[in-house]
Amino acid sequence: MFCENCGAQLENNAVFCTNCGAKNDVVVNSASPANLIQQIKAVNVSEFLKAKGKFVAIVAGVVLALALIIANSSDPMDKGLDKMETAIVRMEKLQKKSNDNKIDQATFLSEYTKIMKEINEAQKLIDGYDDSEISPEQWQRFLNLTQRMYQLN
Repeated sequence: MFCENCGAQLENNAVFCTNCGAKNDVVVNSASPANLIQQIKAVNVSEFLKAKGKFVAIVAGVVLALALIIANSSDPMDKGLDKMETAIVRMEKLQKKSNDNKIDQATFLSEYTKIMKEINEAQKLIDGYDDSEISPEQWQRFLNLTQRMYQLN
């Protein structure tokens, strides 16, 4: 008897393949619970995980590569706007903590300085654009973010 999944030779009445762990579709009448437990324990789990792990690693690698390609090919204006929005959200949260007296002054100033640096970095990305290169959607997003910034002060 052979495993339908990997082709390894199986013992008679084997419910699981000891090589890959696949369940055998053969109906077993003579297998006792103790025999089934022995077969389950005999499955080479490390080999099974290695085989499955390679597939998972390959898929994860492909997904990561695609994400990096997409991230690196995105428009610098959009990157600048994304950074700006992230910084504004952080600033809004910081301001709420300050208004609710849930942050001390030293921590507030430290966080405020970090966020302002992020805003300046985002602004450098945005400033590198000629106005004629900016899409209407990007302009609208920029105006909305600018309005949110002024509301913070």
